[in-house]
Amino acid sequence: MKTAVLITYFWPPSGGVSVQRWLRMAKYFEDFGWELVVFTPQNPDKPIVDESLFSQVRPGQTLVKHPIWEPYSIYRFIAGRKKESRFSAFINEKKKPGFAQSLALLLRANLFIPDPRRLWVGPASRRLSSELSSLHADALITTGPPHSMHLIGMKLASKRSLPWIADFRDPWTGIHYFSKLPITRIARAIHKRLERRVVREASAAVTVSKTWAREFSKLSDRSIKVIPNGYDQSDFPPVASEANPLCIRYFGSMVPTRNPQVLWRALAELKRKQHILAPRVRVELYGSIDRSVLGSAAKLGLGTQVLVKDYIPNDEALDLMGKSDLLLVTINQGFGAEGMIPGKLYECLASKRPVLLLGPVDGDAAILVREFEAGWVADHEDLDRVKQSLVEWLAGRPSKIPQDQQIDGEVGAFRFTKGIARHEKRFRRFSRRELARNYCSLLDELQENTLS
Repeated sequence: MKTAVLITYFWPPSGGVSVQRWLRMAKYFEDFGWELVVFTPQNPDKPIVDESLFSQVRPGQTLVKHPIWEPYSIYRFIAGRKKESRFSAFINEKKKPGFAQSLALLLRANLFIPDPRRLWVGPASRRLSSELSSLHADALITTGPPHSMHLIGMKLASKRSLPWIADFRDPWTGIHYFSKLPITRIARAIHKRLERRVVREASAAVTVSKTWAREFSKLSDRSIKVIPNGYDQSDFPPVASEANPLCIRYFGSMVPTRNPQVLWRALAELKRKQHILAPRVRVELYGSIDRSVLGSAAKLGLGTQVLVKDYIPNDEALDLMGKSDLLLVTINQGFGAEGMIPGKLYECLASKRPVLLLGPVDGDAAILVREFEAGWVADHEDLDRVKQSLVEWLAGRPSKIPQDQQIDGEVGAFRFTKGIARHEKRFRRFSRRELARNYCSLLDELQENTLS
């Protein structure tokens, strides 16, 4: 059995989407001849806590932890926030950002490069350097963001002749919010230089979509491997659950650039045109939702139909996902959106519930939805298309609908549920076990190259 050391900031009890990729793949590595040792902070600043995720950790998983100090405690003191409060530079759940949050963002962008976990790079590198031999490490994997994890890999790889994979779950300087940071020219240059070094010096660089792979490949004369996110087959029943009627659900964080204002406008117009079912539709948003989202819905008279719910454990979210009548997935508007495939999209598809995707119609996520006939795709500005999508979805409901609001043919949610089922075997290439197989094949290839 060969051993790979994974350096990751996120591990249970940390919750949210950032932990899912490696938590879910790790338990399958031994099936393909690799033991995965996880190196992670002992006391990370956890934006979300989800104790239920411990059930996904492989029994006997080797875990090495090292203390970390992060500057968020100083931010909370300045801002007068409670110790357990969540910090996000781009999501304001209850009030407008104040001076303290703006100051924190300024410092984060220009002093802590590439991110506040930069302060852990030195201590973590020294600890791992002294333990790699006792761990019998054959390879290193770093996953970001936070991209400071890659700097640890770069330090270790320069001292040890081990293959190193840099895994980019999101872009670095190509991330949608990078251009919105109050960043100086010098800081921007440092970010870009570090990003270029990581991509060039890693034995292999991996990302989650074809578009992002093409962007990363511009930083070096090499191809970038695509190993996407996915789903666990064991999380989903073989037959789709019975849906809660007329319930649209969204799972995950929602920054202002993901605000589905076009959906609110479309639903409001259908209500004005007296569509028989439109007033009964409810939208439930689970997670950290920016205050502007609910505000924009309320302005259109949807305040009682659009509800913000607290974050719920992953297992509960998956259960609710399978009972949703329609699943909403929204892509950030702006730079880098074409390559974004939210990790939740794969789980939405696996739930066999129809999807309404708002984002670039030629983006990687839209291509995936169309490939598996999984629902509707519309741009954030295409009001007519979103209205038509809602009408088709509502026409598929088992309710009496006036003749002038019906659509001929096989339409609505039922058509798309059948579409997903038709492509189920092909969709299994996104199962976490298959993705782990792909990763282990890459590790085998890199190790053979190193030995030769």
